[in-house]
Amino acid sequence: MTNKILGFTWMKGLIKEVAPEKKVMTVYYKPLPQDDLPPSASPNTTSCCLRVSRFRVLTFVVVAALAILFVTLSCLNGGWDLQGKVCLTPTDSILVHNDVTTHSPLARQVLPHCIIIGVRKAGTRAVLQYLQLHPDIAVAGYEVHFFDDNVNYSQGLNFYRRQMPYSFKHQLTIEKTPAYFHTLKVPERVAKMNSSIKLIIVVREPVQRLISSYVQLASKRDHFPTFEEKVIDPDTDEVNETFKPVKRSLYYIFMNRWLKHFNLDQFHIVDGDGLIKNPFREIYKVETFLGLEHKISKDTFTFNRTKGFYCLKLDDELGKRTKCLSKSKGRKHPSVEPEVLLKLRSYYRSANDLFFQQVHRKFKWS
Repeated sequence: MTNKILGFTWMKGLIKEVAPEKKVMTVYYKPLPQDDLPPSASPNTTSCCLRVSRFRVLTFVVVAALAILFVTLSCLNGGWDLQGKVCLTPTDSILVHNDVTTHSPLARQVLPHCIIIGVRKAGTRAVLQYLQLHPDIAVAGYEVHFFDDNVNYSQGLNFYRRQMPYSFKHQLTIEKTPAYFHTLKVPERVAKMNSSIKLIIVVREPVQRLISSYVQLASKRDHFPTFEEKVIDPDTDEVNETFKPVKRSLYYIFMNRWLKHFNLDQFHIVDGDGLIKNPFREIYKVETFLGLEHKISKDTFTFNRTKGFYCLKLDDELGKRTKCLSKSKGRKHPSVEPEVLLKLRSYYRSANDLFFQQVHRKFKWS
């Protein structure tokens, strides 16, 4: 017997006897011809489902491949820690110095375009902090001491690069290590890395710089000789040249070393005394030297009468606030005996003239 039931044709019935009381009918059937299908049925339903599944699988594979590629590139860009045998990624705490650009996949660590090489206790930290406000500048958050430290230098330029902040292509990377200026091997080492690099030097009136250096040293010890005792030799009553801070104010000695490896137009000399009185004017000149638009406004600086120097007025994600240099900056200077001041100024006078000739510029140092 042949009947059509729900679009299927009965082909054959076979009755099997499974039990005396029960019988089971096994039915064999095949689909109707294509033309007999109802209009609502779709002949490609199965293949359509297959196509959708393949698309999803392909999408998953592509996304996974892109994720692996991103991690690999981040690893290559961050570097490799040979001791830990782990990949250093952009979020690794030992490499993060600039939170603004760290997490962007477009940010990279590059060797510095400019280095603030000195001078100690002349205002290098202030210059770096002010420049950090410029959107086209990324600064290293600490003194790297790569070129003046033999252990660091032996690790190579890849190590040095990994100490730099993450930055975008349009940004200049700047690091500051004041010890570079007076360390013998540094000029040659910097030149080997980049002979066309830009260099910033901050100088102050030599005696004032010497006093600042003394104050810093004295602050780290409970019992420290007076300023006069440190800078004047008691046996000769002359300036004590064995006291290192004394020699570091002889700028012409160290400048001569740098000029053997770099052209004068690669240097910008910041007047550290002028930086204290009018920071906007000095930073404006630095922006010009770096070839940047002038984006640090005069209104950014506000004079703090309590501290006795300028602070910054900020309006960022933390809200409107005033940010000053750390407590270690701007320490009060001791009173110095007038005859000692005269002796020191006389000692530095000829050295200052030599420095003025080197940099083709004269500072108002009495």
